[in-house]
Amino acid sequence: MSLATSRMSGMSSVTVTHSAAPGRVAGTAPPRGRRGVRGARRASGTPRAPCGRARRRRAGRTGESAGGQGRPRPESPGSGAGRRQTGGMVLDILVLATLQEGPLHGYELKRRVVRPSLSTVSNNSLYPALRRFEESGAVTVAVEQQEGRPARRTYSLTEVGRRQLVERISTLPAEKAANDEEFAVRFGLFDQVGPEARVAVLRERLSAVEHKLATARELVAAHDAHAPASHRDLAAARLVAVLDDERRWTAELIAAEAGRADPDARSAESGAPAVARLLG
Repeated sequence: MSLATSRMSGMSSVTVTHSAAPGRVAGTAPPRGRRGVRGARRASGTPRAPCGRARRRRAGRTGESAGGQGRPRPESPGSGAGRRQTGGMVLDILVLATLQEGPLHGYELKRRVVRPSLSTVSNNSLYPALRRFEESGAVTVAVEQQEGRPARRTYSLTEVGRRQLVERISTLPAEKAANDEEFAVRFGLFDQVGPEARVAVLRERLSAVEHKLATARELVAAHDAHAPASHRDLAAARLVAVLDDERRWTAELIAAEAGRADPDARSAESGAPAVARLLG
């Protein structure tokens, strides 16, 4: 600031003058708040530095980080590598099984695929799966040109795809065994695998059901017997009944399939004794 003195009516006066900041008229109050800061920045021509979140988004789009080296993204559970490691997912099995019926274009394939949960299949899940199968050699693609319309892509199952299907049906990872849809899609295609594979899948399912049953029984046991039953208690009791029924049903299936795999074992032990042994 500058000091200026003047004589007025015989008295000395001092005038204080502030030097105006860039982008602001002298004598005006400094900007306050976020709007004032943005306005002053625009007037002065100072570019706004991106925040940390914006920098991370920009780095993710360009594949570059602050050090100039792209950061590899972790493999997500739904990625192709994750599916191969865990024995396949429901949609993979259904797509391969449906293509056994013959070559199909995408729209017809989507119409025929029915999940055990009866939920619909979206294009965003179907076509990435088809691309993965094409890359792995599980399917081949024939492109048919149509006048005035987009080209039609028809998908056909290969021998590689048939082997992949059998492998997926025969394998139920422990972390998926409690998932009803994962088990149901494999059980529905049991006619495509042998008794040994069926027994392996059923045993994984039985172990998962027994674990869920133990948890449900703990919920029922935690209820105060002298207090009126709540809807939560009723739901827990119903869950115990359902799981116990599935436990027995699965044990019976294991005994039956084990007998098919080993006729000698079937003659030595079958029916109720085999089920009792499985149930402990």
